[in-house]
Amino acid sequence: MNTKGIDRLVIGVRDMDKATRLLSRLLGIEFREVTSKELLETANVRMCVGSIPQLTDRIHLEILQPLQPVPDLKPPFVREMAESLEHAAATVHAVLFRVDDAARLGQEAGRDGVRVLKTIERETTVVGGTDLVEVVLDPEDTLDIRIAFMEYDDGGPDSAPAPTGKAVTGCNSDQ
Repeated sequence: MNTKGIDRLVIGVRDMDKATRLLSRLLGIEFREVTSKELLETANVRMCVGSIPQLTDRIHLEILQPLQPVPDLKPPFVREMAESLEHAAATVHAVLFRVDDAARLGQEAGRDGVRVLKTIERETTVVGGTDLVEVVLDPEDTLDIRIAFMEYDDGGPDSAPAPTGKAVTGCNSDQ
């Protein structure tokens, strides 16, 4: 397996501004709010993304706040996140691993009895990479941990993919 490391942690929160202010202070992360009509229409979430600056291999923190109420038609992961946030201020929702060949690793997982929920292919990522392939594994087969394999081109080791959107402390677009 050619795992390059953890690419991102997805954290669900009840209060985006409180969560990003805390993480900004504790970890020195500058968050950017990802503003996308598609994101609001398809997932009904508010999203902020930041990178832990002290690490050589960037680990992104993707903070999601489900917007209430969550309609039944929204993706299951948003409904699951909203339900878990009824009992906690925040939850680690998913761990995404950066890999060389996401499709191949998804096939290998299948041979090991781990089901693939979906494969996503997009031209861009929220952190500025291109040619995204993301393979999402079934948490029922991965100890109830939401795991995905991500493969994308970030322009090489010297590039610094940056989230789109306004840089904010606390990820409050009014700041």
